[in-house]
Amino acid sequence: MAGDGGWYRGNSSNSYADAQAFCARGIVTHPYEDLEATPLWSAVDRVLGDLEQNQDLRITTARQYVVGAVCRALAVSKFVSDRAVQRGTA
Repeated sequence: MAGDGGWYRGNSSNSYADAQAFCARGIVTHPYEDLEATPLWSAVDRVLGDLEQNQDLRITTARQYVVGAVCRALAVSKFVSDRAVQRGTA
């Protein structure tokens, strides 16, 4: 999964529907797992944590879904570099 470009790259073989199917079968815990342990994930998680701490934001959904959705949107729109979404470089 992560080695083939990841779901956020928009590959037809790695669609969001495919990600949900992997979750349903227990292969991954959430559809954004391929983005965890990336610099982008760390940055988004940190910013959201700061906003929560300042009481500027309240997250009521599981945190990994919120962080993951923001990361995926940034990656798909190419607002971040490829390095930002490489696992293990956080």
